[in-house]
Amino acid sequence: MKQSARILTGLSVSSDSGDFLYKPWYHWVGPVSVLGFSHVNDTETGGYDVAVKYLRYLATHPSTAKNVATKPGPPVRLRHAVRRARERAWPAST
Repeated sequence: MKQSARILTGLSVSSDSGDFLYKPWYHWVGPVSVLGFSHVNDTETGGYDVAVKYLRYLATHPSTAKNVATKPGPPVRLRHAVRRARERAWPAST
């Protein structure tokens, strides 16, 4: 969890408009590794790109689909659709 939080530091929203902002001076710098994703994360200004790469990685990771598909909250049809998509994309992970 700590590594995920470090990757996402610097991502913010404007208190006036609610628009997304990236504040590089708040971004934690240093190597990060989460669920097979790793990055040198060596600059404040590069933190936005690291966060985007990390979120894309998580969005396509088999554990994410499995986690979403097994939560009790989403409708059953959605859970089944996600589960089938995960099984087609990663047959060995079922």
